[in-house]
Amino acid sequence: MSRRSHPALSSSKSVSREDAEILKNSRRRGIIKALSSDTGMLDSLVGLFLEQENDSEPVGKRDLSDQVAAWEQGVPLDEISYKKLKSVYATIHQHHLDILDEEDLINRYPHEGLVEPLPGVDDYTELIEDRPHKESAFPGADDSRNTDSVLTTDEAYDALSNGRRRQTLSYMGNSRDVKFSVGELSEHLARLEQPDGDSITSGERKAAYVGLAQCHLPMLDETEVIDYDDNRKNVRRGRHFEDVTSYLPADSESISDPGVRKAKALGVLPLF
Repeated sequence: MSRRSHPALSSSKSVSREDAEILKNSRRRGIIKALSSDTGMLDSLVGLFLEQENDSEPVGKRDLSDQVAAWEQGVPLDEISYKKLKSVYATIHQHHLDILDEEDLINRYPHEGLVEPLPGVDDYTELIEDRPHKESAFPGADDSRNTDSVLTTDEAYDALSNGRRRQTLSYMGNSRDVKFSVGELSEHLARLEQPDGDSITSGERKAAYVGLAQCHLPMLDETEVIDYDDNRKNVRRGRHFEDVTSYLPADSESISDPGVRKAKALGVLPLF
């Protein structure tokens, strides 16, 4: 399996769809934070951190899950219940380590019960909050504009993890308009999903419209990234719009969600 190249995200601050998919889960962020070379955060929380001779020294899964639990709870390890520690260990062992291994951020040694961080881990450090779900959780979010609601890191990366949401936000951010119709946005998405420049059909336009109106726009509206008027089918930038779009790359990306590619290959119109 060829190793995926992980750019230094902190240098440009832009986040790809694949990176957002990794980071949208707080437990995976905790694993990455614990495995990064910058482990002083865990030392202050727990009084326990891995003294590694180098950045790639393998780490025991139990030690790793204990540190993630302490990061999530924000308390010393001895104040966390056995039930909670067991739950964190189970989800890390059964799910999240597999994902990070597939993304070439770690190497797993199942028989030895060890995890080895790979160089790409440190690229994500500045994109992970000190603690999950606290105020101003999303790195770079400007809560001086807003005292009524907080954009969590889960919500921000979830918004960035879908190709249609990314393209919608990019289109709105690059326009001088202040209000957009759902029809205009769905037309834009439908055309982007025609890589050969073919004309779009009414069915393809409708599929993009339904996906936006029923899924993506309500989700972005709930987190106040946009302001979506469901009755008038109009969209405006929300109070957290710039917090999220500042992490989009300068150049527009193609819609590359696996579900969209697979559906079009099968001749099925994707709704989401």
